[in-house]
Amino acid sequence: MALGFFPTPHPDELLYSVFARYAALVQYPSTEAVNVELFGRRSSAAIIDLPSHLGYLTSQVPSGHQLIVGRLIKEHSIYPYYSPFIGVRRVHALRCAMEEGGGAKVHKIAGITASNVRPPERLRFCPRCVEVDRRNYGECYWHHLHQVAGVAVCPHHSIFLEESSVHARNRSRPGVYISADQAVQITTPRPLDLSNSHHQALVDLACDIGWILSQNDLVIDCLPLGECFLRMLAEKGLTSAGGSIRISKLLEVFKKRYPLELLRSLECGFNARNAYNWLPSIVKDLKRKRGQSPLKYILLIHAAGHTTESFFSLTIPPTTVIDAMPFGAGPFPCLNPVCKHYRLPVIKDCVIRSAWPPGKRLVGTFYCECGFGYSRKATEESEEQRYKFDRPVSYGKVWETSLKRMWGDRSLSVNSIACRLGVDSKTVKHQATRLRLAFPRRGPSPNVMQADLDLQTRVERRQRLVSSMPKRVGRYRNQWLAAMNKHPETTTNQLRRDILPKVYHKLMRLDREWLKAHMPPARKRARPLKTRDWPATDARLAEEVRSSALRLKEMDGRPKQVTRQAIARDLDKVSLLCGRRYLDKLPLSNIVVTEVVEDRATCYIRLIKWVAECFRQENVSPSRSALIVRAGISSDLKASPMVKEAIDAAWLQLQTGMNSAATLAA
Repeated sequence: MALGFFPTPHPDELLYSVFARYAALVQYPSTEAVNVELFGRRSSAAIIDLPSHLGYLTSQVPSGHQLIVGRLIKEHSIYPYYSPFIGVRRVHALRCAMEEGGGAKVHKIAGITASNVRPPERLRFCPRCVEVDRRNYGECYWHHLHQVAGVAVCPHHSIFLEESSVHARNRSRPGVYISADQAVQITTPRPLDLSNSHHQALVDLACDIGWILSQNDLVIDCLPLGECFLRMLAEKGLTSAGGSIRISKLLEVFKKRYPLELLRSLECGFNARNAYNWLPSIVKDLKRKRGQSPLKYILLIHAAGHTTESFFSLTIPPTTVIDAMPFGAGPFPCLNPVCKHYRLPVIKDCVIRSAWPPGKRLVGTFYCECGFGYSRKATEESEEQRYKFDRPVSYGKVWETSLKRMWGDRSLSVNSIACRLGVDSKTVKHQATRLRLAFPRRGPSPNVMQADLDLQTRVERRQRLVSSMPKRVGRYRNQWLAAMNKHPETTTNQLRRDILPKVYHKLMRLDREWLKAHMPPARKRARPLKTRDWPATDARLAEEVRSSALRLKEMDGRPKQVTRQAIARDLDKVSLLCGRRYLDKLPLSNIVVTEVVEDRATCYIRLIKWVAECFRQENVSPSRSALIVRAGISSDLKASPMVKEAIDAAWLQLQTGMNSAATLAA
């Protein structure tokens, strides 16, 4: 049943925001009812950044609504942020997953699941944009630019973005839709200081990401993109004469351009002494068709003195998804040899079925009106391979009728029928059995009888040859055993390659079971043992853990909880600290980790103090609820005595400070 109405998306509006406005209008008591209407399923498909099941959604909107899948993907999701950097094949896979039932698979295709650059935890908004939206549209909404990783400021109003109380991934209630009007609290804007290089870098990032989101069809394959990065780095003297990247110079340029605190706040920090950080491998990964986070590519573009607009002007003309069909432009030929349209371009549509995982080739399926269908994998030489296929999908009535007619023709052998139908002789017999034709064929022609007689003669000759072999086989066995006794330390590979290659192949062909039973015993190759001074490593790592915990607590910006995972990522030692493999070898480090990590309540106490300091610098006297909302304190921790005491103390201190300032001013 089609929807009675559907809200018109506003400019730059996130599709999740449209769903939330629809849910607020219909006011269904159950969120499952909204999901059934929008997606045809009870569970939610509205992944905030890359929603799926859009094909079903567009089929349910009222007629004349002018909403198509392509427009929703390009203009109201974060798809354009990833499409220039993941290659043509993964772009196809991503669009198919968003149109169909992709679900969480869309994050795997886009590379979000494997990336250490995580999307924002909560939906964000710009206070000035909220005012403009309410003035122009009578309501505010979630902007998709504000929800991109790396965007911390509004480039239009030069103020910091504010976090709302809406979780971007609400695992406890995944089907809940919360509109911006319901969640946005009136807050005082925090202006940027454009003379601060840190703030200016954030503005540049937001502007460039906004430009990418406005380019709906910017799709470039991995290899041309990697060549463009090398060309850009060569202009700055960051590559050698052979074309390899000068890592040390690139690291110097990068450190001069970005403070380490900024990179860590963007989750793109790296250790210059570690050979396995992301910066030296980012261009190599493109050649291997492995993607990194788009934010890292944009940082590299800025470090080389370009904007995204000037960088992409260096590339070959961008390849749009429509033009980059992996099987070339249609129509496609029918490959049924008994069809009147054989090898003629009569098939208009190509159905891409297998689009995931990205490492595998796409598979296209083609159907002719005669009923014959075939599939083939996409290759770089698709135009040359258009008259070949990998396997038939269906044969159709025309092909089956021809098989029935030829099967009853006594002048045709099975091989002749297979040649005329373009398949193997075994396929002919299998299809004849499926169609319940007479099997074996009755009344073969003299030619067929002669072919059978020749086959019988060859079999008898083979049997006579085998019966005369015992003496030769015995001689081969003796030679093999003598070589094993003469060279007791030798291996099977040495015997077969260097000592008795001919005897080995004869026995493999004539007496395989005996040979397998008389192989030299397998020997394990001795490998040098890698030793590590674990006590020294444990002591050094314990000191690094203490320093990392202190550094994480003193970082600028919104405080984050100091956890084992956060410390491990900061030190680039995830395998040592987070796995169970080395747990018993690092007792001191694990004791220190247990001491320095903090629970949620302790983190919220630091967060409350930070929020209170923000209000104090902004000269704002908030209410107690405004203090709680800005801190984003969850409902289960509001009742904690420690958290409640910290809230009361911070609020009281703010009120006292404001009253003292007012008294002095009077």
